[in-house]
Amino acid sequence: MPGSLQRLSAGQRDRTITIEQVTEGVGASQFPIETWTPLVTVQAAYDDEGGAEFFTANQVAGTAAGRWTIPYRADCDPELIPVVKVRRVVAAGRVYDIISATQIGRRQGLELRTRASADA
Repeated sequence: MPGSLQRLSAGQRDRTITIEQVTEGVGASQFPIETWTPLVTVQAAYDDEGGAEFFTANQVAGTAAGRWTIPYRADCDPELIPVVKVRRVVAAGRVYDIISATQIGRRQGLELRTRASADA
């Protein structure tokens, strides 16, 4: 289980992910818009934390939860920036919203807990 980066070998960080950042702007209609652009591509370890399926708006919907462990990066440090609001993870074409970010040790790594729509 990727809880400590010290215990993770390079082989355990077997997923390539892209961390994206949000840029806020104003569209042609003068309404605010958000644009996501790649920030960095890193190797990460992934733990599947299951998911949920539920019935809403006359259809079945679901979510998939997971935990990513990456090497420490100042541009993703929750003590320095609001990671949940301005970053997201893209892996294998699927978009994961970050729901919490935690620093591991003293800048040894970062743990990103995410949620993705199961139909994405």
